[in-house]
Amino acid sequence: MIRKALRSLKQEHAALVGDVVDGRRFFWLGSGISRDQVPDLVAVMERVLLFLRDQAHTGPERAQHRDALLEVLGTYLPPEVARYEADEAGWQPADLEPLRQVYSEVLGVRVGDLPGEYLLMTAADLPNTYGAADLEPGVAHRLLAILIAEGVVKEIASGNWDGLVEAAVVELTGLPGLLDVYVSAEDVRNGNSFAQLAKFHGCAVLARTDPVHYADKIIATRAQISRFDNHAAFEHMRSALKERTTKYRSLILGLSVQDHDLLAVFTRAAENHPWPWEEGHPAYVFAERRIQGSQRDVLENGYGSDYNAQHASIVAGSAFGTYAEPLLAALVIEVLLHKLLALLARQTSVTTLIEADLARGLRRAAELVSAWVGNDEKTLLTFATGQYAAFVRQYLASIFHDGPDRGLSAPVV
Repeated sequence: MIRKALRSLKQEHAALVGDVVDGRRFFWLGSGISRDQVPDLVAVMERVLLFLRDQAHTGPERAQHRDALLEVLGTYLPPEVARYEADEAGWQPADLEPLRQVYSEVLGVRVGDLPGEYLLMTAADLPNTYGAADLEPGVAHRLLAILIAEGVVKEIASGNWDGLVEAAVVELTGLPGLLDVYVSAEDVRNGNSFAQLAKFHGCAVLARTDPVHYADKIIATRAQISRFDNHAAFEHMRSALKERTTKYRSLILGLSVQDHDLLAVFTRAAENHPWPWEEGHPAYVFAERRIQGSQRDVLENGYGSDYNAQHASIVAGSAFGTYAEPLLAALVIEVLLHKLLALLARQTSVTTLIEADLARGLRRAAELVSAWVGNDEKTLLTFATGQYAAFVRQYLASIFHDGPDRGLSAPVV
């Protein structure tokens, strides 16, 4: 899939490469990039239901927990009601897949007069489930970390609670200050890093390590999602996302946009200044094989009147054709190549003829690397953080610089 992604970048999405190289794409991250590293939502739903079952059997407030469990089952899993009532102590849920699309409603079910976030913070234990210190970044997080360290990804928004992008950046660079995490209004005032990650649904790591300031910033239940859309406490985040979505074209990775608060952000950004549709230079590129569901709503709202006139072309041209990992891998190859080509162009001691020959050689080397890694993103990671990084440190470190033009600074990898 990496080679397919590279072909797509060269043939259909060349402008996307230019945007990324110039640091002019706003990256949106969704649960799809963390699917293999954190507990699946269905597993979280199972944990919640079994917690209610156990508390209903032996807990101090049994009736309230039993009522809440029956409310969930009766509303979303009616066949499970009879099974539970037949064996309340030993009941095991059969198929919880229907709960995936209604997780926010389930987490918002009230248990007696306990706090509204009781199931979220106690039953699901979201801070420790998604913010555990032993969670390890996956391939997508590490590829993103390379692009951040290379200085081309500067503005990121994530609906994920986990801290895996941040962990990948520290793992790669050893620099915890390279990426600012933005959750509360105070965070942006204290930020001083090169790149910023706006976590609009909160951060489980910060909720675990600093619950006083960040536990109430977690957004997961339907009521919390609705508050994000209009509550004054979240105006700073809404404004930040709107400003970036208006200023930069978006690259959307592993994000279904199923939550209406997120769709509202895209809609607001386009209210007064919608992006025009430009064939070959879409304002919204989804790392998907095809556009589906609410992603189509983003396009309709984001392009305004252009969508009505050219919706078929817009829908066809907005799906990149692969998922996030191959696309990120292809971008890493292209960014490293473009940086070397830019470095070559700045060498005044190289004649024009030799520069052209060297440029062809660099492009050929990138093609060989692409052929060597095949469709294995892990092999590319090993190369970029191993052989390539060693080459840069040994042969090119003296001519890179650490000035404000980070696009040509020495790769941290």
